[in-house]
Amino acid sequence: MSDKKKMPLDPIQDGLVNKAGRFTTRRGFLKTAIVSGLAIGATAAAAKKAGDALFKDDVERRSRAEERMARESLKGKKLVLMSEAEKKEMLKAFEADAK
Repeated sequence: MSDKKKMPLDPIQDGLVNKAGRFTTRRGFLKTAIVSGLAIGATAAAAKKAGDALFKDDVERRSRAEERMARESLKGKKLVLMSEAEKKEMLKAFEADAK
């Protein structure tokens, strides 16, 4: 007798047989699908974590640079109040645009 597993005579009754000679059932298929899904999810999570760790410093550096540029641009500016004549002129321009 050989050590190989005996192949089923009726695949519908005994379950399906794949190329490796192992039985495949719905439960086995679902188990494989779930394990594969978990592996893909874990890989995606690990890749995201690695990407975040690699690019975190770059994002923080850019943010600090943008804050510095905003402070520099606001340094030379100061608030100038509008006169009543300027306000009336601006209102007339808005009303003319609205018509």
